[in-house]
Amino acid sequence: MQRISYIDGLRGISILVVILFHFYYRWHGFEPAYYPYDSLLSGHSLWDLGQYGVQLFFAISGFVIFLTLERSKNAADFAVKRFARLWPTLFLCSVLTFATLLLIPDLWSRKALDFLPSLTLIHPEILNKLVPWLEVSWIDGAYWSLFAELQFYILAALFYFYAPKRLPLYFGLFMLATISFGFVVAQFGTAYHLKAYGLLSLAKESCWFLIGIAAYLLANDRRSEALQSLTLAMIGVMATSILFEDLVRIPVALVCAGLLILPMHMPLLQKMLSIKPLSLVGMASYSLYLLHQHAGLSINHALSARLGLGSEAALGLSFIVIGLLVGLSLMIYHRWEQPANRWIVKAYYARHTKKDELHMAAAE
Repeated sequence: MQRISYIDGLRGISILVVILFHFYYRWHGFEPAYYPYDSLLSGHSLWDLGQYGVQLFFAISGFVIFLTLERSKNAADFAVKRFARLWPTLFLCSVLTFATLLLIPDLWSRKALDFLPSLTLIHPEILNKLVPWLEVSWIDGAYWSLFAELQFYILAALFYFYAPKRLPLYFGLFMLATISFGFVVAQFGTAYHLKAYGLLSLAKESCWFLIGIAAYLLANDRRSEALQSLTLAMIGVMATSILFEDLVRIPVALVCAGLLILPMHMPLLQKMLSIKPLSLVGMASYSLYLLHQHAGLSINHALSARLGLGSEAALGLSFIVIGLLVGLSLMIYHRWEQPANRWIVKAYYARHTKKDELHMAAAE
């Protein structure tokens, strides 16, 4: 699939703001001190907004997944493409993170069983509920978003291969139905029921994917469908902002929609988002997302302690660690992610082409 440079630029923005959130806000005030530079940059409320970089990732995913579905022959074809895109890099980065946490267990410790949710993308809370003695966790807490992605892939594929031209509408209506059910759960259920509903329903994240679908429709001159999808998405955003008591979702949704749609009509903005450094970070964003938090912060913490760095030097080191993680992620992208993706897809097509030829020969 040919890469869209400004989409890579948006991925670059997404991962950078997520890194800011994890490196300078998420673990502020924890004991032991996760941030050796705790008295300087960390803890500022501005970095808290970085958590919404994941929502931009979801919106980008809505755009890209609709594109992938339209280029897939059937559900199996789509599933193989997604597996080839995600799993090899997920496996490698899980191993790298696990090895890092074995060597540097100061902040987080993980056990071999934690590969179970991390490589199957089944949420640990589900596994722990089904098999209580497991007590598993994600290898890195950031993997939670991959569970939401998997839910979206399944729903999108079901709707698309049932009625290709109706996916945006059906997905939007499904989103509103699940959100409506959420208000029932909130009214009559407990906090536990609402948490379980949020985990299993995808209601909290559906609107972001739908924003991306709307942007894809608009990019392909399907304006009425795009307007319909965007309207449903914004209704979903407003409803979930009330349901989950998070009004920041509304401006975040407007920003996500603007970043995906405006570059189509503003060549200068598209050019700015397509600059090489940002696009390169975007290309490396998947492995960078998987590696940056637990592995990156553990390395930063250990080096700062070993070198006896003060707050200012430790802050400078954090920027170096982030830069090294970007470099490593680019290497993974070129040396592992792309080759593995191509090999799996090529092997799948080669096998099924032979099967098709055998069926044709038998029919003759």
